[in-house]
Order: sequence, then C-alpha cells, then structure tokens
Amino acid sequence: MKKAGTALLFAFAVLAAPGVSAASSADAELQVLNELAAAQAPATVLGRAAQFRWRIDQLTRLNDLCEKFIANHPADPRRWGAALLMIEHPRIFVLSIDDARLDLQKPGPGVLEAVKYDHEAHAKHARWLTELDDRCEAAGDLPPDLRKRSALGRIVRKINVAGALAAQKKSVDLAPLRAELDRVIVRYPAASETADAFNRFVKLSRNLGASPETVFALLESYADSPSAGVRE
Repeated sequence: MKKAGTALLFAFAVLAAPGVSAASSADAELQVLNELAAAQAPATVLGRAAQFRWRIDQLTRLNDLCEKFIANHPADPRRWGAALLMIEHPRIFVLSIDDARLDLQKPGPGVLEAVKYDHEAHAKHARWLTELDDRCEAAGDLPPDLRKRSALGRIVRKINVAGALAAQKKSVDLAPLRAELDRVIVRYPAASETADAFNRFVKLSRNLGASPETVFALLESYADSPSAGVRE
C-alpha cells in the first residue's frame, strides 16, 4: 500500500520536473489523479480499520496532488478537473481511530463510536469546498465536459445537503433547488445523472412531508420534460 502511494508521488514529481513540457506534464499528472481517484483498496488490505485508514491516506494523497496540479498549472482550464476531484473526493479529518472496535463493528452509525472526527476541521474544509464549487461554476474557462460534470454534481450535492438538513428537522426551501434542477434538465436532458437528480429531488420532497397528492402533482408537471429519463 505504501509502496504504491510512494510510486504515485514519485511519478508526479518526475512529471512536474524541469525539462518536461507543461502540456505533457499536465496530461500525465491528470492521468495520475484520475487513477488515484478510481483506485480500490488492494485485496491485501484486510479489516474495516485497515480499509478505513487506507481510504484516508488515499484521499489525502489525492487532494495534495490536486492542489499541486492547480498550483503548477494555474492557466490550464483542466485545473478545474482537479478542483472537481477535491469536491467529489473530500478529505476526511480524523482525530483518532480505535482499530479493534472498528474491526468488530458492522457498517452503520455505530462506527462513530470507533472513530473520532475533527468536526471543526471538517466544517472549515466544507466551507472552503463550497467556495471552490462556486468558483468552478463561475469560471469563464471551464471546458464544456467539466461544466456539465460540475452542474450535474452540484445539483446532487445541494439536494444531499438539503436532505441532511431535513433529517435534522431543519427547514429547507425547495424553490431554489427546483429552479436549479429545471435548468440542469433543460441543459443536459440526455444525461443519466439528470434523471438521478430528479429522483433525489422527488424523494426529498416526500421526506419533507409532501402529501401523495403534492408528489403526484410534482411528477405530473414533468410529464413533458425534455429529458426522457425524467419522463420515465
């Protein structure tokens, strides 16, 4: 596990070294970032605690390299791809892990008893990611593929945040969420993520206590949606 991580860091350092063209370096660095983001824990990493520690280490390396990519290529539009990776794969801030307890526990809320999170650091980082998300959305040089990925991911993230607030019995204003969802549906009707976002919004409406009649009216209002996935 450590050898693989060291190899990635070494490869990244070599690619960013003097003498390597900025374009070829950026291409190769992005490949490293995407491979790191998609990596799964090796079969040799056994036990919930070991897998959890591997994941924390993986996210730390990924975010460090994303920040380095942005610093090394400040004029490359693809730097927003690195920014999106940080938003999609945020760091985990942990104070301590009780390995023995974590190994014995099943997935679920009970895991919190084995892991102490740094909630202050997490909240601060979450605010920074929100600002980064806003900058990415407003960027004038955001490539079309990244703009699509940003918009689709952004609406899902906002719906998820609203869902978390609803679970805490806090008020949620669905109107701006629906307006943003409608814009996404019109702009990206064929994307599978569009239908997924719509389904999440309907579920959120139900979780907030909407009556069956209200939910039916919501569904019926999208019967002529430009998105086939939403219509279905």
